[in-house]
Amino acid sequence: VAAEDYDDSEVVVHDDTSPTTDYPCFPPRGRQRQRTHTNNDTTITASTTTTIAYLETAFFDLHSEIYYSLIHHLCSCKPDKDEHWKLDTSTIPHFYIGPMKWLTPGFIRILEEYNTTTCGPIFLGTPRDPPDLTIVTTSYPDNFNPENRLPKVKNFKKINDPKYIFICHEEAPLSLEENATNVFWLTPRHERYVVPSFFPPAIVQRLSKKNMALQQQPSNKRPPIFLVMGDFQRAMKRNILSLQHTLLPHRNKNFTVRFMGGGNNPNSTNIHNELRSLFGDFYDNKFQVVTKAGIEEFMISVSEVDVILPLVDASNFHHEKGYQNGKKLTSSVMWALGFRKKMVLYKPLAELFGIVHDYGKGNDDDDDGMYFLYDDWVGKGDSSFHKAFGRCLDHLLEYDRGLDV
Repeated sequence: VAAEDYDDSEVVVHDDTSPTTDYPCFPPRGRQRQRTHTNNDTTITASTTTTIAYLETAFFDLHSEIYYSLIHHLCSCKPDKDEHWKLDTSTIPHFYIGPMKWLTPGFIRILEEYNTTTCGPIFLGTPRDPPDLTIVTTSYPDNFNPENRLPKVKNFKKINDPKYIFICHEEAPLSLEENATNVFWLTPRHERYVVPSFFPPAIVQRLSKKNMALQQQPSNKRPPIFLVMGDFQRAMKRNILSLQHTLLPHRNKNFTVRFMGGGNNPNSTNIHNELRSLFGDFYDNKFQVVTKAGIEEFMISVSEVDVILPLVDASNFHHEKGYQNGKKLTSSVMWALGFRKKMVLYKPLAELFGIVHDYGKGNDDDDDGMYFLYDDWVGKGDSSFHKAFGRCLDHLLEYDRGLDV
């Protein structure tokens, strides 16, 4: 993203800015490029120093959805954020994302649009000068084990280095959490964490307005869409079986379930057959399947839906190969929070992110029906998950779309 392409008309607005904060904010982008003063009728332009923050990628689009939150957190004015994330606000922050070999065209286009609202310019590739801060965006506990002999795994040498931040994606030994002050996780179950629920506001708002405009046209009216995203072929990620009996009582209602995932898995074509075998007639009448979606298509697809179904319950939330009692990120929740989508959500997972209001279970006068919570799934029958899904669907049909329940 070239410096000439910056939109200086944009003014950065941080949702977490407070006039009482003791941590200063960065000036608007339009006033960042240079500082001028007058001396004996001569205008002197002084270059402003920069702070270089390098976000190091590991593979094509790997965990790319967290990058926006990491930059947003660096720009944040929160006085209580960890010292590792505080940049010198007397400088202009320059954000580099690289190396270039891992940046896909779709991700680059998203970064170009995000670049208009960040507190400093985004550059693509590796910085020429040594960065003031390097964020290793993909790390795992084994990366910090000094006995690991893999040549590329040397993170343990940078533990507690103030010029490095590591984002760890798995539960780690207690010793790492207690002693490595520059290792951060992605859920509030850890002492040091960043919740990656921020997405480029220009993109979120643009897609939202587009969908609203389409829905106002009678010819484009569609039924509510529920989204199951990510890897839905592994029970430790998504409990697909919990949907089998839940959908049956609603077979005559007007709705769609969209499955989006599979990635670059060469067996992703088998997803169609697997879903058809599990759900029978529902597959042809109410299901959409999107596989191998690029990063832009993924965002568009998320923006189109009404509800996200993480399909997390006792079978995978507490499991060490699942979500490790909330210590491992449930990305579906992050996308839902970032794009302001409704969720049918497992209560322990909801509580982890401070979601306590359950629509239909109290005073809903001032609530737009965002969250429908359920307890443990126990299999067949009239379970809590079945009821929560039904409450959400009926709410959408009755209030949001005016369709017959």
